[in-house]
Amino acid sequence: MADVMLAEKRPKVTNGLTNRHAVLKFVKLSEHATTPTRGSPLAAGYDLYAAHDTVLPAKDRGLVKTDIQIALPDGCYGRVAPRSGLALKHGIDVGAGVVDQDYRGNVGVVLFNFGNEDFQIKKGDRIAQLICERIFLPELEECEMLTETERGAGGYGSTGPIKRWISDRTVVPFESWKCVPAGPEQSLARRTIRRQVKVCADREAWWTRKAEKMEEAQKARNARKLFRLIYAIGPQEPPVKENIKDQNGTTILSENRIHHQAEYFEKQF
Repeated sequence: MADVMLAEKRPKVTNGLTNRHAVLKFVKLSEHATTPTRGSPLAAGYDLYAAHDTVLPAKDRGLVKTDIQIALPDGCYGRVAPRSGLALKHGIDVGAGVVDQDYRGNVGVVLFNFGNEDFQIKKGDRIAQLICERIFLPELEECEMLTETERGAGGYGSTGPIKRWISDRTVVPFESWKCVPAGPEQSLARRTIRRQVKVCADREAWWTRKAEKMEEAQKARNARKLFRLIYAIGPQEPPVKENIKDQNGTTILSENRIHHQAEYFEKQF
């Protein structure tokens, strides 16, 4: 009997949400406002509609009012996101798309027109979508220093696909340099290491140029150029042939071939 009572108290689940789901409240501020809608039952956002006719000049931006006021659920903020159709067909994008939970003003959408022609917005046009997202509001604490990370102070682009092509043989002389004690009796050893470092630096520069060309060929899906690069740095009978076959003897497609050749190329370092 207790199990039956507990089961009755459990909220029913529909489409991943319970009956006690959050509610997004809104008020129409004028007769020009349109009720936000969802394109499908599982759509992530509510479509927002323009309340007035507007013209977005080419290569310019503008604020489009919706004439609605919203009250977001507790623990959420509203993210105003672009509609993919406007972005793809007309080059219209959304900027500054954050609505705080305590905001009670007229919801406006900042639109950017990246197109070459003025864009006409009519009253009732869908201009953006509002997505309710959970937000964590941490307390702010000032510290003397922060814990170290592998990335460190690397800024924009520091986590991108750019590689520093360097051989282990290049690193060894630098490590050896640190181990040589100071003093005139060690001058010969230090001169020898300096020469090794110079040779390694030249070799690293050569490898870097080859690697950059390889990446260009890989991005361009140019298998033949990539093969020639591999052949130039490898033995006369390279282990990677231009026509690669899998274990069943089937020829691998060009894009897959590039992947195999790139893997071999990286193993040369």
